[in-house]
Amino acid sequence: MAGDDRYMAKRWMRRGMTVLALVLIPALTFCRPAADKGEIKMDDSGYSTRFADHRRSSYQNVRVGCSGEILWSKGLSAGVGAPEALYLFDGRGVVVSSGGFSVYLGSGVFQWSHEKLAGSPIAIADSLIYYQDEHYRLSAVDVLGESKVSSSYFPGPINDDYPVSLLSVGRKDHLSVIQFTGGAEELPRKVMIKRTTHGNRLSEWTCEVEGSQVMPPLYLKELEQAVIFAGMIYFVDTASGDEKTRVEIPFVEPGLASAGPDGTIYITGTGDKGHEVIAMSSGTGNIPVGEIMWRWGLPEGKRLSRFQPPIVGPDGTVWLISGPEVFAVRDGELAWTTSLEEGGFSFGTAFEGGMIVLVSGKRLIGTDIDGKQVFDVEFEEPIVAPPVGMGDGTMLLLTADRLLRVR
Repeated sequence: MAGDDRYMAKRWMRRGMTVLALVLIPALTFCRPAADKGEIKMDDSGYSTRFADHRRSSYQNVRVGCSGEILWSKGLSAGVGAPEALYLFDGRGVVVSSGGFSVYLGSGVFQWSHEKLAGSPIAIADSLIYYQDEHYRLSAVDVLGESKVSSSYFPGPINDDYPVSLLSVGRKDHLSVIQFTGGAEELPRKVMIKRTTHGNRLSEWTCEVEGSQVMPPLYLKELEQAVIFAGMIYFVDTASGDEKTRVEIPFVEPGLASAGPDGTIYITGTGDKGHEVIAMSSGTGNIPVGEIMWRWGLPEGKRLSRFQPPIVGPDGTVWLISGPEVFAVRDGELAWTTSLEEGGFSFGTAFEGGMIVLVSGKRLIGTDIDGKQVFDVEFEEPIVAPPVGMGDGTMLLLTADRLLRVR
């Protein structure tokens, strides 16, 4: 958990992007007014966040199991820093650090490493890994590590005062969420959402919101919608750049957010009665955008993890990590809970069939949809990232020094 703490603290607290007081400051917007939209377009390609996809739901639609058998264990390559995240790329494992990423075959053979701008996100789409280089250019490499895109700058004067918090790449363009921190002149902070054709310096559209982000943004591709948390919650149409609506953040102290398969947004935070989670509509069905569908509070004295967003399964089950306990919530009601006698949970991944695999130090613990424990396996080293399913029932696990494939 210490490595996870350092990463998330650096990613969101560096450059002055603190949560302090900004939650209560109303934010102004320069987006165009909302416009009518046509048919929803489905697009699931690519993901570029620590928690599996732009929904940050920590869900993979594959089945897994674990007997503790290690198929292979590979020492990590040196040169790109301590590992912080693990992704799947065309059947390969991608180990991401702050300053770079390394690619391993499904057999465990190391392929290549590549440097990137420290702290910046990556995006995976169309068999390419997109990243920012040290000159703030958008670049891409293929499965062999060969450069395919270069000298494509992010739009605007992007430098250390403009950290990118989300990057999603399509065949012809990319969507980025950029936080302007104010710079040396201490100018007003603002968030910029941009869609840009590859290679162009000018974006197709830009939506600006004053203030600082208080939690990582969400991107729901099939709804063509970005959700920005900065003083208020802003819903932005990513096809046009129009602001669809804005609603107040329903917490005194917001936590983290993720989105389920139907577009429902789950947000944690601290309210008058302690730590809670809410389900908020993104506008699907007949429920208005921003309407709170249900609210559930943790038992008195329990605190939610500050680093793991709500884990959301395919049926809408929400798993919440609270130290040594995990709470499973369905439709605003507690379904089940499980706890550890020693230690605490750090993060987890939900899989097809209702399985959730949780990490606690060196232990990997799996439970079924009803909370029944399916396995509890301990490894030699602490696991430092959520497990990743390979599609054949096996998983990749990342430790501080090694990459493992287990079943």
